[in-house]
Amino acid sequence: MSTPRHTWVRALRHSLRLQWRQAATWTAVFAVTGVGTAEAFKSAYPSAASRLALFRSVRDNYGLQGLYGVARRIDTVGGFTTWRITWMLGLLAGAWGLLSSTRILRGEEQDGRRELVLSGVITARGALLADAAALAALLIGSFVLYGTALVAVGLPVTGAFVVAGGTLAVGALFAGVGAVTSQLFADRRHALASAGALLGVSFLVRVAADGTRTLGWVRWITPLGWLENTRPFAGTNPAAGLPLLGGAVVFLAVASGLVVVRDLGSGLLVERDRIRVRARLLGGTVGFTVLTARGAVVAWSAGIGLYTFVLGLLTKDVTNVIRQQASVHSLLGRLGIASFTRPEDLLGLMFVFAALPIALFAVSQVSSAREEEASGRVDAILVRTVGRSRWMLTRLVASVVGVALVAVVSGVLAWAGAAMHDTGVPLPSMLTAAINCVPAAVLFLGVGAAAFGIVPRYAPGVGVGVVVVSYLLELVGALTKAPGWVLDLSAFHHVAPSPAAPVGVTAAVVMTTIGLAGVAIGTVAFRRRDVAAA
Repeated sequence: MSTPRHTWVRALRHSLRLQWRQAATWTAVFAVTGVGTAEAFKSAYPSAASRLALFRSVRDNYGLQGLYGVARRIDTVGGFTTWRITWMLGLLAGAWGLLSSTRILRGEEQDGRRELVLSGVITARGALLADAAALAALLIGSFVLYGTALVAVGLPVTGAFVVAGGTLAVGALFAGVGAVTSQLFADRRHALASAGALLGVSFLVRVAADGTRTLGWVRWITPLGWLENTRPFAGTNPAAGLPLLGGAVVFLAVASGLVVVRDLGSGLLVERDRIRVRARLLGGTVGFTVLTARGAVVAWSAGIGLYTFVLGLLTKDVTNVIRQQASVHSLLGRLGIASFTRPEDLLGLMFVFAALPIALFAVSQVSSAREEEASGRVDAILVRTVGRSRWMLTRLVASVVGVALVAVVSGVLAWAGAAMHDTGVPLPSMLTAAINCVPAAVLFLGVGAAAFGIVPRYAPGVGVGVVVVSYLLELVGALTKAPGWVLDLSAFHHVAPSPAAPVGVTAAVVMTTIGLAGVAIGTVAFRRRDVAAA
């Protein structure tokens, strides 16, 4: 049975409404990061001599190139911008693609809303293609806006749009991966975890290819290597990125074939007869909350811990490069590092950046609570003897504990990576640096909790939006010498780069207090309002 054209268009518009806010946020992150990096390079390296010195110090440093990629024409604004941020934005684009596709294709079905869509005349394949077309349109729009932003800051047109196109093509590829895993698994958690694991492996393979003298050929077998091989501003080769788009089409075709051979609400890899029910954590609210949250804690700990471990491995090499770059020291000073002579200085800067994913984990717990409410699962709990305040506070306390666990794991793995190269940084210092990120995450958790209590439908967007805006204020504001009062608006500005600098106890207490106040406001508001469906 074919899908009538007007029905397919309606499905497309519905999918666009579900995804456009997230797309706008990601696009803003790409554009602001690209523009800020280009402007920072102009400020830090104003002369040809300083840029040439940077290139010479990096070209033979395989540890540094393992993180950022091969240094091609980094003595130019375009080359440096591409080298510095493309690896990170490629990862973020991949995360966007798999988060969106698993949310629309598996999350909506898991919560029962897909059934309402398919109860009409649209087919399962038609609905999947409508969702894919909506995400493709948003990726194309992001490509145009990101490329235009790079051109506006002075980068050549061809190179700017190759950067933008390659980055968003990674998003399209992993959206296709997420579409396939959404057909294989019956719940979004497993679909997301398997797609995310492939993204992590792609990153590790790319690091291995760029961080050694003999494995450069491996770059051709990883999607992030294809992105790097487009070589914007250094003998541009856009054809190297074609496998990204081809892979996206192949995965979409596979997903559209699989969606018609499985039952609604099931996955092709479900093992019904082997599921064991473990009831030991189901005897109370606390145990049930731990049971539902532990998967997210493990996944985020693994992802952030992998990032800090790799940076720990590269600490000695990166420190040696930056120590020789006097022009970089002024930029580091704006981020709170007075001098840069020890591995501790780099590790302190690293944890200022690691505070971002830790904060995102915190607000993701608010999104999880909202999903429970919107799907109706929380109704089954609240109709029992569990009160609203108790459920809310239990979820939020578990979130704070989860944030602390994620931070501790990231600190331990950062220390392990640094210890492998004998940097001499003690474990207690790294644990202090990791825990130092927790107060800012608690603040954002409080903001998200308050939004959940007052405007529940917008709580996920509010939480993520506040984190992203705060981070961009700190990063771009510091690099562009923004006034002090502007930087003070960012919670990340008050995260001291420990162990390079002492922990700001006063700032930590203030941020924690604000977060707890948000928790109290959200709890009271949730107790007084109606349960809000999607």
